[in-house]
Amino acid sequence: MEESSEQQLKSAIGAFSDAFPILQTLQSLPAAELAELKRIFRSYVLAGTPPKSETGQELRRSLQNKGLVLLDDAGEVLGAYPFRSDGREFCWVKMANGIEVGAMCALDSLAIASSFKLATVVRGLAWCKTEGTSKEVEIR
Repeated sequence: MEESSEQQLKSAIGAFSDAFPILQTLQSLPAAELAELKRIFRSYVLAGTPPKSETGQELRRSLQNKGLVLLDDAGEVLGAYPFRSDGREFCWVKMANGIEVGAMCALDSLAIASSFKLATVVRGLAWCKTEGTSKEVEIR
């Protein structure tokens, strides 16, 4: 018997959640880690960059071990899903407040609008196979 479209969708969402369990991870964060992650997100949204570390080194390392942030050797944030700011991003999101931020990937660039309830313009690079070059693409 063939699966219905709804069953296929539920199956796909389940597989995605299993492969990328970020929601479950967020829901199980201790209060201090959640507060640090919110502080990082707030800085990306309001300033376009992560905050400099203050007292959160241990918290940030724990968030990194859970796959929620990327840190450099000094413990400074290079990225926090869905944001990225290490110079390797290829998708950028301009938010309604005029701030432009990098995204981890194309899918994450689309997630910024819905995750943070912001109007955005997504700009990225797409590889043009026929010309062998990157072309800029913009989604409004």
